[in-house]
Amino acid sequence: MPACDECGSVFAGLLAGRPCNKCAKLSLTQSDIERAAIKAKPQCRNCSIVYGNLLQVLCGSCLELAPDPQNIPPAIAAIPGAVSAIVKHHSATDLGPPRAVNPNLARAQQARLTGGSSGIGVGATTRGMQIVQQMQHARQKAHRVNFVVTFSTSQPKRGGGSTFTPVPEVTFNHGCDENDLIEDVVEAMILKTQQYHQESFKDTGASKITKPDITIYSVPTANSAKPLHYVNETQMKTNTINLRFIVPKDQIWVLDEDQAGVSARVSTMRSSKRVSRAGGLTDDTPRRSGALVRKSAYMPPLPPKPRLMRAKAKTAQYWFRRFSMAGSGRQLEFRLDADANIEMMDVADDWQDGMKLSKSGSTFDHTGYIGSGLTKVVVYGRLFVENREYAIAQVADPDQTEDTHLEVLQEELRILSFGDELWSEFLSFAREEAPKNVSDLITGLSVRFNFKDAFVGKFVHGCSEEEFFEQPLVHAHFLATPLLPCGSIDKPLRKFTGNENCGAAPHRNDLLTASLHAFTHWMALYTNEDALICDIQGIQEESSSVVLIDPQMHTSQSNSQLRMYWDKGPRGIEAFLEHHLDMCNENPICYGLNLRELKYQVERPKTPERQTNRRPPPGPTSPPDNRKRANRGSDISSIMN
Repeated sequence: MPACDECGSVFAGLLAGRPCNKCAKLSLTQSDIERAAIKAKPQCRNCSIVYGNLLQVLCGSCLELAPDPQNIPPAIAAIPGAVSAIVKHHSATDLGPPRAVNPNLARAQQARLTGGSSGIGVGATTRGMQIVQQMQHARQKAHRVNFVVTFSTSQPKRGGGSTFTPVPEVTFNHGCDENDLIEDVVEAMILKTQQYHQESFKDTGASKITKPDITIYSVPTANSAKPLHYVNETQMKTNTINLRFIVPKDQIWVLDEDQAGVSARVSTMRSSKRVSRAGGLTDDTPRRSGALVRKSAYMPPLPPKPRLMRAKAKTAQYWFRRFSMAGSGRQLEFRLDADANIEMMDVADDWQDGMKLSKSGSTFDHTGYIGSGLTKVVVYGRLFVENREYAIAQVADPDQTEDTHLEVLQEELRILSFGDELWSEFLSFAREEAPKNVSDLITGLSVRFNFKDAFVGKFVHGCSEEEFFEQPLVHAHFLATPLLPCGSIDKPLRKFTGNENCGAAPHRNDLLTASLHAFTHWMALYTNEDALICDIQGIQEESSSVVLIDPQMHTSQSNSQLRMYWDKGPRGIEAFLEHHLDMCNENPICYGLNLRELKYQVERPKTPERQTNRRPPPGPTSPPDNRKRANRGSDISSIMN
C-alpha cells in the first residue's frame, strides 16, 4: 500500500511517490495557526483529501466509487473501519429506485442487480476502477510541468559581450506539480545541476556551483535564449519549459591573470553622462498645478511573504526575554529587566539529528541544525510573531557556567557592533580621502556585519508552571543573529582572515579579500593598535551582498586574565600586522589608500569606562577631533599597470 513521502501515512488510493493532500497543503502554508488547523483536520484514508468534517474513514466520493461489499479491493479492505463504512453506505442506498424512476438510474440499478450477467460483475468493477485511476492519472499529468534544463558557461569577450560554451554533461529533465512553490522547484533544479556538474568534473578542480552563480534563461528555440518570463505558446500547451542555466566561467575555474582582475575593473570605469531628451520639458517650463496630481484607483498588491529558509525543520515553541541594549561598539551594554516582555520563539528540536547527518557527510538542510565550531553550536529559530528566522548560538560546553557563557555571547555581539561601526568609518575614510578610482572600488562593495536585529536573550518559564518548557539547548542564554543562506545550493562560508594572521594573499581579481585585508590594516592604525578584528568570515546573500559573521578581536589588554579566550592581546595584534605587512605592498587597496604612510593621533581615555574580571578596557569607536590623517593615498593605477 503506498505511503506519503512526507509523513509516512498509508493511503490506499495514493499514487506512489506523491505526498498526501494534507502534506501538500502544509508545504504551501507558512502561518503556524493555519498549519495547526490543517493538521487537526481529518483525512480520507483512501484518497488522502482533507475535510473539515469527516464522520468515517472514507469520504463520500470514495464510498460512491467503492464496489459492493463482496468485492472490496484488498488495499481498501485493509483500512480499519473501511469495510463497515462501505457496508453501511450500501445498505443505506440499496433500497431500490425511488417512485419517480429516472431511466438512467433504473438501468444502473438493473445492472447492479444482474451483476452475474456477462460483461458485468467483478471484471466490470475492476475495469471501472481502472478507468477511474486512469482518469485520475491523466488529470494529475495535466497538472504536471516538465522542465528541460541545459547548462552553459559564459566568458567575457575582450571587445565586449560574452561567449557561451554548452556543457553537455549537465542536461536533465525535472518534473513538478503546478502547485509547487517556484522557489522550491528552482532550488531542486539547481541542486541537480550542482550534483551532475560535480560528478562530471570532480577530478578537474572545478568549484562548486551555487545558487548566486546561476542566471536562468528561457529557451523557446534551440538557438535562442530569452528572459525567464518569455515562454512560447507551444511550451505552454505541452506543459514543457526549456531552461538554460548559465554560470560565469570564472566562478567555476579561476581565469588567468590577464583575463580578469582589479585593473580591468579600474580601466573600464567611466563617468556617467547626463542625457537630455529632445523636446523634453525644462525647469523653467510653466506647468499647471492640476497636471501634477491625480487620484488613482489602483491598489498595489501586498508584498509576498518572505520564504522561510528552513520551513521543514521540526520546531517547538519556547518563551524568552531579550536583553535591552544601550550604547554601541565596545561600549555596548546589556540589561535584562524583570518586567521585560515575554516573547515566543520556535526553536529546532531536531538539531541533534542534523548534527549527526553533518558528521556523516549527509545533507541536513531539512533539519534545524545550522552548524558548529570548536566552541559553539548554532541551530534554527523563528520568532513567532514576526515570522523572522534567526541563527541561535550557544557555547557547546555544558559545563561552562551560565555567567561565563552569557559574558561570551555579549562580547561577541559587541564585536559585531564594533565591526559595523568601523566598516562605516572605513568607507567614509575611503570616500573622503582616497583617490576616486580607489574610493569607487571600496564603496562599491556590499559588505556589512550581521549586527542589525541581533540580540541576546534568555529562555524563561511560561506564564505558569503548568506551561513550563525545558530549554531547547544546553544553556538558558543565547545569541540570536538573523539567519543567512546556508543550504546546499548556497555559497559556503568564506574565510577572509584567520585569528593569528591574514591568511594567504588575495588573488589579483579578488577585490573583496584585498579590501578586507586593507580594512584590518586601517583598523590597527585607526585605534592605535588598541583593537584589531580578526577571524573575519562571511556568507553571500542572494542579493550578492556579503554579511560578515562571528568575528573575533585582539586588544591591547596585556593581562590575559582580563581577556576573552580568543583575544591574544598585544602580541596577537603585532603578529597579525607583521604577517600582513609582508604582503601589504602587493595589496592594491592598501597601496591605493597609502596605508604604509598613514598615521592617526589618538588620545586614550585615562580611566576605562567599564572593566570586568575578564573583559579588556574599551577602545575608541569614533575619531576624536585631534585625530588626523597623515597624507593622501596613491592612485591605484600606478601599481595595477
